[in-house]
Amino acid sequence: QDASALASRASPRAPRPPGTALPPAFPSSAMALEQPKRPAGGGYGIFLSEKRAEFTKQCAGQTASAVAKLAGENWKALTPEQKAPYEKKFLEAKNKFDNDMEAFLAAGGVKHKGATALRSEKRKAKEGGKAKKEKDPNAPRRVAQRESGQDREVLAQGP
Repeated sequence: QDASALASRASPRAPRPPGTALPPAFPSSAMALEQPKRPAGGGYGIFLSEKRAEFTKQCAGQTASAVAKLAGENWKALTPEQKAPYEKKFLEAKNKFDNDMEAFLAAGGVKHKGATALRSEKRKAKEGGKAKKEKDPNAPRRVAQRESGQDREVLAQGP
C-alpha cells in the first residue's frame, strides 16, 4: 500500500469539540488516594521557601550549602516579631496537614512511612542477626574486678 493513500484515509473517530474534557480512565472512587505531605522545617522552613530565590541570587555560583548558611544567618538575625508571621504560616500548614491526613485515613488511605523511617527499618532488619542477648534475671551478679590487690582483699572480706 502507498503511504500517501494511508495518510489521506479519514480517521474513524470524529474530532472532539474544543473545550470538552476526556472522560477519566477510571471512576473517581477507584482513583488512588495520595497521602498529604507533612510541612517541614517549622517557621524557618516557610521563611526559606519564600526567600530561597533571593538567597540564590546573592550566592550565585556558590554551593547550595552557602545558600543554607546565608538563610540561617538571616533567620537568626530576625526578631521574634519578624519571625511570627512565618511561624503562623507553619501552624496553618500543619493544621491543614492534620485535617488532610484525617480525611485521607477516613477515606481508606494507608499511611506510608517516610524515607528516614524506611531506611532505619532496613538497617534494623539487616542487623537482625546481631540482636542483643536478653539478660537472665536469675543469673548471679558480677562483681567489678579492681586493679590493686588491696581492693580484692576488701571485696573478699565482704560487708
